[in-house]
Amino acid sequence: MADALTELTAAQDGFFAAVEQVLDTAADFHDGLGGTDDGYVAGRLRFLVTEYLQGIRSEICYFRNRLADRHAPRLARRTSAGQVAATGREACAVCACPPPRTVPAPPAASAGPRR
Repeated sequence: MADALTELTAAQDGFFAAVEQVLDTAADFHDGLGGTDDGYVAGRLRFLVTEYLQGIRSEICYFRNRLADRHAPRLARRTSAGQVAATGREACAVCACPPPRTVPAPPAASAGPRR
């Protein structure tokens, strides 16, 4: 999950960087139109970037960092080899292995024809 949040907030090629670039380009475009409301629209687009988008990006970075810290290896934890001896007890509470990923089942095909 931390990796996905990192991709969202990446400074150069993340989702928020792309949205910021689109909004800045739209603001520049409106500045060049010369209409009576165009300067206002450009200002509002820039306001969205500075006041809202950057705030959301900062919040997500904060949560990503906290999540990444939770998954950092801790000195008190011992790692698991992933195998338990036939006579041994599984020690899930102290296993540093990540949980297995589950893949959602594909949606069922509809019986009717597509339109």
